Amino acid sequence: MAATERVFVDFAAGVLSETLTVAGTKLKGTFLASLPKVADPEFVALTLDPQEVDGAPEVVWVTAHSSGSDEATVVRAREGTVAREHVSGTVAVAAVTATALEDLKLADGEVTAEKIAAGAVTTPKIAAGAVTSAQIGEGAVIRSRLADGAVGAAQIGDGHVTTDKIASNAVTGPKLAVGAVTFSRIADGAVIASKIAGNAISAFERSGATVEAAVDVPTSAGNLATVTLNIPSTWSSWNCVAFAQATAMFLGAGTKILTLRVRIDGTDDKTFDYEIGSGGDGAGAVAAASFRSGITTTGNRTITLRGNASAGGVVLPTVFLYVRAFRTS
Repeated sequence: MAATERVFVDFAAGVLSETLTVAGTKLKGTFLASLPKVADPEFVALTLDPQEVDGAPEVVWVTAHSSGSDEATVVRAREGTVAREHVSGTVAVAAVTATALEDLKLADGEVTAEKIAAGAVTTPKIAAGAVTSAQIGEGAVIRSRLADGAVGAAQIGDGHVTTDKIASNAVTGPKLAVGAVTFSRIADGAVIASKIAGNAISAFERSGATVEAAVDVPTSAGNLATVTLNIPSTWSSWNCVAFAQATAMFLGAGTKILTLRVRIDGTDDKTFDYEIGSGGDGAGAVAAASFRSGITTTGNRTITLRGNASAGGVVLPTVFLYVRAFRTS
């Protein structure tokens, strides 16, 4: 059987204890003891030399591993990479790759009606935005099949709702989600004073995220990950919350101090300090967060995870930064 079931592991990183030749299939390193048992058809993806110290990184799949063992059997040159020699001491990390994220998606046509048991799909099991107009057959949706609150703004395509499709008194205040009505959806002259209830106009929201890999932390404060949000000029003021999480490790000997902070639209918040140990044994989770209110600038605004280390050699194999802004007036 082929390796078909990807297994994700947290914070697995270290160095090879023996050289892996270009044709080798046995990987050795004390960090492998942190991996779970792996057997066909399971696999764990590892990235060798993610910082390109000796050449291009290579992704290998661990296809056989005994719990607690410092050895593993691997399949070479996975996910578009090329097999090459990796000397003893080469860094290896269980990092999330683009291929891993793509594998989580379902291909068109994989889910059909006959594969879904009666009652298997309920409103709480459907993520916002999961159902689009292209996936709904003509006449498939009728009132009796819609649960209260089942249809939100994200599930209705632009131009799909016209006057002739809306029954008299079908749209009331409690049925409109926050942010569901935007200027582009309102025809000229359609809104008059008698049609606007108190507090009917609510705040709008913007959000964004980024994932960075193999980030070297400078010794002077620098940018590690950045998200840009486009804030409409119609927003008079807005609040913003940002959260960053990363895996950190020090490639040298001893321990070093890692300092992180989140900068929202040019303003830094409090710092988060971490002591980072050496090698794979020192790899650990770090995080930083920030909240800022009463912002009045508009247009493209940047939110940045910034950081510095007390010495060189501190690396963030994976960095995730999430940002959300919401209008307050």
